[in-house]
Amino acid sequence: MKNILIRVLMLCVGGILIGIAIAMCAKTGWGADPLTVFYDGLSKTMNITQGLASNYTSYAMILLVIFINYKQLGIGTLVVPFCTQFGIDYGLQLIPVMGGLTAILMLAAGFILLALGVSITIEARMGKSAYDALIFSLSEKFHMQYHHIRWILDILLVVFGVIMKGNLTFATLVAVLIMGKMITFFNSIIEKAMNPILKDKVLEK
Repeated sequence: MKNILIRVLMLCVGGILIGIAIAMCAKTGWGADPLTVFYDGLSKTMNITQGLASNYTSYAMILLVIFINYKQLGIGTLVVPFCTQFGIDYGLQLIPVMGGLTAILMLAAGFILLALGVSITIEARMGKSAYDALIFSLSEKFHMQYHHIRWILDILLVVFGVIMKGNLTFATLVAVLIMGKMITFFNSIIEKAMNPILKDKVLEK
């Protein structure tokens, strides 16, 4: 029970950090990760809200994961999006709009916090977000490293997002280049830190 509670807490904390990080990047005026670019383009093409575009995209990814490796799904697939939305709303209310050098520093901090948040949810091992579940499923299927698969999917999301008139920003290009590697880096650190606490009682392989 203690292990489960710790893992659920990790999901919540990681999800909230992801949301705050997204809000930080948004407040710089440059913040648009590959998924956001795709959501923006899909919402314009289908004339729907970005929220609906996000939901439809997640449903499609989850469907793919079910056929590729359903074991990547779990409680985290449901909990993380809820906590992320809370973090976004909370962050957008508290974080002021930034400019100049301060905006650059906050953008960098946002990327670091985003990678950290994603890593925490991954290492909770109770089911990943739809996107990470798809990345890990493809990584196992094709025997490729996480950041390599993420690079490929991020690029595809940006390309299709731009084709659908999604808003491409400087931050998007930076995110494509560094995010996968940063998440892999934090994964190793968090795994080493949490192993003595959680031991080998893993709910997800």
